Amino acid sequence: MKTISLIPSILIFFILFSLNGCSSLSRDAAGQVEISPGITVRLPLPESLGSQLTASQLIQANWTTKQGEKQSNQLPVRLQVSPGQIAVAGFSSWGTRLTSLKYQVDDAGKVEIQTQTLPGLQGQLPDPKQILLNLMLTLWPQEAWEKSLQPIHWHMIDHDKQRIITDNQGNKIIIINYDQPQPLDGNIQFTNLKIGYEIRIKTVQYQIQGRNGSKQQSSNGKD
Repeated sequence: MKTISLIPSILIFFILFSLNGCSSLSRDAAGQVEISPGITVRLPLPESLGSQLTASQLIQANWTTKQGEKQSNQLPVRLQVSPGQIAVAGFSSWGTRLTSLKYQVDDAGKVEIQTQTLPGLQGQLPDPKQILLNLMLTLWPQEAWEKSLQPIHWHMIDHDKQRIITDNQGNKIIIINYDQPQPLDGNIQFTNLKIGYEIRIKTVQYQIQGRNGSKQQSSNGKD
């Protein structure tokens, strides 16, 4: 496989998350991710989602280049959440897995984040921890984020089908708009005002199993 053939799929990662490349295989025991340049947060626990989840999503990014040209691209993402673990994988348009992440917390509370990229693409793919961060900011409940955001004095505010994340100065950094009260039932618009990009997340398929054993399943964003 020629590296040049992966550039369109790789480009969306850079636009979406504005990150540095990562190694072929890395481990992180801190459980912390950079939410803004020089500012890190500890990720909420996987179980704080309140349910088990399997979802296939299509992420479309829209941005403007330095030359003023409007660009758009899309990327398939697979998300799996179970007690103690989150797995995320990003794929090329033809189904090749480009990057993956596994976030695990054992019974003793020990955290490990393991990331991996397609061999030969070191330095060209972004840190998948940022992919996980944006998905968790979008889907995890507000109360799950309170403890993580408190040390940096950031705030998450939920309105009717809208989530706003502000920094320690009260500036709006991220605005997330949902089509439906259940985020996975409709499209999600994720806007990072500081970096200047917009992401449209469409959930193609998902299955949720609550703690009480109840299940909810949807295809193409519809029940």
